[in-house]
Amino acid sequence: MIIDINGAPRHQSLQLLHHCWLEKQGIRAYPARKDISPVDLKTILTSVFIMDVLDNGTDFRSRLIGTEVTEGMNGNATGTLLSTWRQDEVRQQSFDIFTTLLESGKPVRTYRDKLPIVERDYLSTESLCCPLSSDGVNI
Repeated sequence: MIIDINGAPRHQSLQLLHHCWLEKQGIRAYPARKDISPVDLKTILTSVFIMDVLDNGTDFRSRLIGTEVTEGMNGNATGTLLSTWRQDEVRQQSFDIFTTLLESGKPVRTYRDKLPIVERDYLSTESLCCPLSSDGVNI
């Protein structure tokens, strides 16, 4: 898996997400979740994944997982703690991505040649994780 904090997304839907995030960010470090309406992301909502940061990044809780992501994961993990996810490689890579996002404060683009998910390892994937903040300072 490649983790990139400086690269622009290649996939059109991720470009839309990145553009929306930049537009809502304005002069602040981060936009708030309330700034981004589902209408803004209507065409990609099934692929959106929202995580809450817990205890300064020692764990994360999945708040919303779109149906396409759920299908790719072979199950719905909405509302679960990342630390409880069963597939070790998926859990560790997700921690790496979210930790990079917290440390850099920048959107994080990832690319995988194949998913580390049983029966889905033939799929390649690109993702974009964008930090949100309710107070403009803390992610």
